Amino acid sequence: MGNCCTSNDKNQGGYGANPPVNKKVQMKRMVTTTQDTDRSSSALSSDYSPDKSIDKRSSTYKAASLESFNTLKVIGRGSYGKVFMVEEKTTGKVFAMKVLKKGAITDERGKERVLTERDIIMQIRHPYIVTLHYSFQTKKKLFFILDFLNGGDLYTHIMNYGKFNENRARFYTAELVLAINHLHKKGIVYRDLKPQNIMLDSEGHIKLTDFGLSKADFSQDQSHTICGTIKYIAPETISGMSYNHTVDWWSMGIILYRMLTGKLPYPTNKNSEVRVYIVHNKIQVSKKRIPDETARSFILGLLERDPTMRLGANGVEDIKNHEYFETIDWDALERREVKPPYNPRLKSEKDVKHIDSKYLDENIVSCTLDDNDLKKGNMNNQMFEDFTYTKEDPMSKKGRQTEC
Repeated sequence: MGNCCTSNDKNQGGYGANPPVNKKVQMKRMVTTTQDTDRSSSALSSDYSPDKSIDKRSSTYKAASLESFNTLKVIGRGSYGKVFMVEEKTTGKVFAMKVLKKGAITDERGKERVLTERDIIMQIRHPYIVTLHYSFQTKKKLFFILDFLNGGDLYTHIMNYGKFNENRARFYTAELVLAINHLHKKGIVYRDLKPQNIMLDSEGHIKLTDFGLSKADFSQDQSHTICGTIKYIAPETISGMSYNHTVDWWSMGIILYRMLTGKLPYPTNKNSEVRVYIVHNKIQVSKKRIPDETARSFILGLLERDPTMRLGANGVEDIKNHEYFETIDWDALERREVKPPYNPRLKSEKDVKHIDSKYLDENIVSCTLDDNDLKKGNMNNQMFEDFTYTKEDPMSKKGRQTEC
């Protein structure tokens, strides 16, 4: 069996402020687990000054820095970082700024995963995947400037509504199919698909976020690494068997089940018991829970235990051509021409009504990343080579060869 890089099922703001970090746990072997941001930038910039800029390039495109943004609100947090709503000073555009503490990255493996996430979102351009606009670093911290998505995350919407109607669930699933297939065509397996990582933009379209556990340059059946959130992981992954891209389709099946019922398809909520249940039992999809026959058939196809027989194993067309999507115009959906069934009804691009108040109520000044908190971990003070990125700068797009 391979190493484990699992994330938790808690909602922490959608952008993934928890990079994988090594811990020793007992699971019949040693495994690696993952624990599943003042009106000016000065509150965040204790280790930044213009003469300390990192990864400066000779390009005519100006690299971003903390001085490029005004910090407006805290919108998410994890054990190893925070996410802020920021405004670019020169354009007035609003972004999300994900801040990671280098001191929380304990080894080269953790560093590699952060860089893998940066490389993936740097190269991907898709209407239903979050866009990276800038990345930069200081001596103590790493910064990702991403789309500001203020429509809320799918997990919170499910909790608020209890469950979705067929039309809404089908719409989100169809957009997710396009996002996941785009990753697969690029040789990327997502590996941590869950409602918390699916956010809505201001119009109500989905955006897939947080690529911390994704694997790039993925070839068929090459990985044994146990990755993801237990309640959404495919049985072959939990069992430590080799697996392929179909693990993402399994996770999508669990998500659709949850959207339609408001529940997970397990008789228990304890992770240890869920793990055993997934490995040894066939997922049941009852007519009482999901009356629509085509929806049941589609979910059961995605939750096929044999990955070679799972819906999507022979290509995405098997999924797109399923009767469940009979009403979907895939070309129009790819062009974002299909009106979402739910409108977040935002008053402005800075509207934060769908963001958890426990983050919004935080005092930005008190969220300053104090250097005293950053003395642990051997990545502290290390420079991450070629980390700086500007979306429009062709010199930023060379990428790296990555391994998870």
